[in-house]
Amino acid sequence: MAALILLNKSELPQAPAAPAALGPYRGLGYRVEALSPKRDVGPLVAHLKGRTSVLVGQSGMGKSTIINALIPQASMPVAEISTALDSGRHTTTHARLFHLDATTHIIDSPGMQAFGLHHLAEQALESAFVEFRPWLGQCLGWLERCAARSAE
Repeated sequence: MAALILLNKSELPQAPAAPAALGPYRGLGYRVEALSPKRDVGPLVAHLKGRTSVLVGQSGMGKSTIINALIPQASMPVAEISTALDSGRHTTTHARLFHLDATTHIIDSPGMQAFGLHHLAEQALESAFVEFRPWLGQCLGWLERCAARSAE
């Protein structure tokens, strides 16, 4: 399962600072792409082709705008960022599957307000982070060696 991090709304004035902030993710091997769905979603289509993908992110990140650009007949509701709360407004209330073609599907999901991993089993959590994979199974040995050195 390959993750793609989309820098959405790349046409906004604050967007030029975002690529540097996403640099650590690139360094870990994640693909990062800039997108402006109000201008052109063509570059995204190649990443979606032949897969079932899900758009995940905070409220107001433009997930439904991407769906509308890919599938205009979807007519997903969108809203402006709340100036009073300085955050996105929930417009998508449930996940919905869309078919771009016979082999390409995309799921629009409701925006998240918080992110947590407490529901994952230890093994699932270990394998969830690509940057940890080279060291999986080595930590216990490392801890035992450290404990042995401390006892000497």
